[in-house]
Amino acid sequence: MFDTEPFTDEQVDRAVALACDATVRSYSHAEEGSDRIAVATLTDDRRVVLKAPELVDPERFRPEPRLAALVDRETDVPVPTVHHVGEDGPIDGPWFVMAHVDGENWENRASEFPDDGHERLVREAGHNLGQLHGISHFDGFGRVGVDGSGALRVDEPRPDWREWFHELAHGKLDRMSDGPFDDLLPACRRELDRLADAVPRDVRPAPAHTDYRLGNLLVDPDAPPDDAVTRAVIDWGNTYTAHGEFDLAKTADFLFGWEDVPADRQATLLETLYGAYAAETGVDRDAAFRARQHAYRLVTRLAGMEGVPFWFADGSDAQAAAETRHRAFLRDRYDIA
Repeated sequence: MFDTEPFTDEQVDRAVALACDATVRSYSHAEEGSDRIAVATLTDDRRVVLKAPELVDPERFRPEPRLAALVDRETDVPVPTVHHVGEDGPIDGPWFVMAHVDGENWENRASEFPDDGHERLVREAGHNLGQLHGISHFDGFGRVGVDGSGALRVDEPRPDWREWFHELAHGKLDRMSDGPFDDLLPACRRELDRLADAVPRDVRPAPAHTDYRLGNLLVDPDAPPDDAVTRAVIDWGNTYTAHGEFDLAKTADFLFGWEDVPADRQATLLETLYGAYAAETGVDRDAAFRARQHAYRLVTRLAGMEGVPFWFADGSDAQAAAETRHRAFLRDRYDIA
């Protein structure tokens, strides 16, 4: 990940005082990430998180606390309560303070997750996504932004989901030119064109998390049967509206599709995810649903391929392993080689 600039004592004290009308007893910084984050313990023993953008464009950051608050109000998805949304003042630019939630982060450790806990986590994901995608707040498809009054909106909304989906897909392919998968791009474009009719045009725009993975969850893998494994879903920034099933496909890859999880286990978890989502939304898991998922998971895979040069050191074993994994997926699922 990336080193970020720490907040000053004064920034933490003033921001928390504005947000919580309380005094900071102690705090610590998250040393890595794409945002500046401090976790503070208050004199009344509450714990809160102060967050501001570092590497993320402030315009992409501004929707995060507002979308998290919307999800908190309108669903039972576990989201940390947002205490305050700020603009300038103690910290230049946008920032916010939210409740701290106890839980473990299991990023890149799906293969180590206890089987029962993993299945419960995936079932909860299907329920949470179904709740999220039931929010009727946005008009059109596009990036979620914030207007001059601070309200959520869709920037440059498109009415046609298929057109916006293909804009997303071909944008990824364009950005991957001259990269490690350059030889596969023509075949990927042809496959996208072949699958185009599976993607609907007239569906309701839904807010998409777009990055529902272990790195963006706080979990308790050993939670009792009556308690949720998922303690909190975090990182609601840099998102867009979409057909909810596209977000479902991304989650399938992010939770267990890219990890070192055996194929038969992946198949079980996929059916668990689909079943929970269908129970929440009423979607018919018919041949058309499977065709849509097939198209959506190709573009989800492109997202992972696009990130390989960004996340892995050039020439490293980790980069080589990631490239091999992505190539095998395209070869086995889409006959792209």
